[in-house]
Amino acid sequence: MNNVYNGIDIVEEAYREIEREQLKNDIPHMEQMVFLPSKIEANTDNITDIYKRISREYYFLRTHLYITANRPLYSNRNLFGPLVVLVKKILRKLIKFYVEPMVSDQNNFNSHLVKTLELLQYALIKKDEEINELKKILNKE
Repeated sequence: MNNVYNGIDIVEEAYREIEREQLKNDIPHMEQMVFLPSKIEANTDNITDIYKRISREYYFLRTHLYITANRPLYSNRNLFGPLVVLVKKILRKLIKFYVEPMVSDQNNFNSHLVKTLELLQYALIKKDEEINELKKILNKE
């Protein structure tokens, strides 16, 4: 028996196990849950295309860096709409002490994540420069 495991196989087995538990406990399917990471498929070996994709993803992260707990309150009910909005305002004030620290923690995490990605991007650029310099040295010899 081979005891060497491929990381992708381990992740896929974990997804299958989670899916079995979800079906057993009547929990929404993994694809219905927004916070789970999607499988990354580069679909190309061209580094320029990969860098473009990284830039698009980074732009999204940068533009959605900070979140807020205060979203507009509204109700689509004609008759009871103002009452529903009032109840929502009251509930928002009651749970503010609970929600605000989580929003602050999430914003802090987002900020550190973007900074880390910027450092990784810088490191990639530096490594590309080093690779190009080494290629030039090899081509001269």
